[in-house]
Amino acid sequence: MHSNGKFYASWFPYEDNSDPNLKSIESEIYFDARKTMVGESVNFTYLGKQGGKHQGKVIESSAVSAHRRDPPCRFFGHCGGCDFQHIDYNFQSKIKQECLTTNLASFILADQTNVLPMQFAKEEFYYRNKMEFTASNRVYSLSNELDSENKKAIGLFVPYSGNKVLEITECLLQSKKANLILAWLSTRAKSFGIDYYNQRTMKGSLRTVLIRSSSHEEVLVMPIFTEFCEKEKLFMQDLQSTLPWIDSTWYLVNSKSNDSYSDLEPIYWQGKLSITETIKGIDFAVGPQTFFQVNKAQTEMLYQIIVDLLKPKKQDIVYDLYCGVGTISAVLATYAKKVVGIEYVDASVELARQNMLSSGISNAVFYSGDIKDLLSEVLFNTEGHPSSMVLDPPRAGLHPKVAERIRDSGVKQLVYVSCKLESLIRDLEILKKNYRLSTLQGVDMMPQTHHIEAVAHLELRPLS
Repeated sequence: MHSNGKFYASWFPYEDNSDPNLKSIESEIYFDARKTMVGESVNFTYLGKQGGKHQGKVIESSAVSAHRRDPPCRFFGHCGGCDFQHIDYNFQSKIKQECLTTNLASFILADQTNVLPMQFAKEEFYYRNKMEFTASNRVYSLSNELDSENKKAIGLFVPYSGNKVLEITECLLQSKKANLILAWLSTRAKSFGIDYYNQRTMKGSLRTVLIRSSSHEEVLVMPIFTEFCEKEKLFMQDLQSTLPWIDSTWYLVNSKSNDSYSDLEPIYWQGKLSITETIKGIDFAVGPQTFFQVNKAQTEMLYQIIVDLLKPKKQDIVYDLYCGVGTISAVLATYAKKVVGIEYVDASVELARQNMLSSGISNAVFYSGDIKDLLSEVLFNTEGHPSSMVLDPPRAGLHPKVAERIRDSGVKQLVYVSCKLESLIRDLEILKKNYRLSTLQGVDMMPQTHHIEAVAHLELRPLS
């Protein structure tokens, strides 16, 4: 398995070519993971190159793995939400462990890294506390044909379909309460005369619906429109009156040509301003745009791993970069002298401060802004030089200047939490000059998908 979730096989594309100089050249070909699995032999059609790599389409598996199972979701194989429902869970974790160690093999060998086993999830379904469903009039039918443009669907994109959306009436990854909202969307939402968004023409009003839930069975809903007029208002009124148990309701207007909305302001509609999630006994307010790990149970395990690796003491100052609403900061504050959180989203920093106040945590301070500008000797002189740092960046990883400043900071130890191996590898190339990869551990935050959360413990190299 490649870290991008595709399954790769060795292939000799020129084996039938009469040119002897080409016959022995080995290449790789990749396949959609939903159609096959590691250890199987397949008959396939060659589709050509995509992104410079050979791509194949599986016709059938000629040697079926003993680790296959019947996928429990009727949408699997079409919907793009899951990759591995046809693979038994123990083998999913084995595949991910091999992917992690293969991708970081050069660092592991160079630094004699201690590689710990993948931390499996106790629950492989109903674990996600956040899902976004796309509204579209480009509908994917199970016959793989585009329905007429007047059809509507709220669901998930289908890979390799040209941005068509498959209507999803139930998702086995999210909570049962969230699925009740999804069922409402698949039935009543169509009756309000709202045009669903078309990705190609960029016309239509309803674009996306965000559903968040918590372990306290609270739910937050935020539809995203291109405009907010009478039909959209009726939509929101009916949502709240039909499902009065929704705890927090918002909406957002995004008239841009892209789907990104982190720079836009959500508009409060009804209910509470946030829902509550509890991590290791500490309550956190979660709003519509709050970054929060999607798997609560695995998040608690992840945070315990961070604590075990850092071993923070009462005299330590710990910096938490990309701190979000301060979840890791709050946990570390129970062990350390001080925690300094830095986050570029202003709203998250405000929630972090509120979370500390409501939890009675007084030894955590937070800064909002661009980390490459904030992380400096000025901050070190103001708040104290860190004895350790936690880095939990978004998928893109560290800004190169941030990586360089961390590399040259002299901090004794780092824990880098990464949700994208390519970003981690790129950043380790910068950090390795002054830091060695001491310990590596994977955490399976998202069963049924290819995603891997990697926890890398780095120690400052001794002066030569």
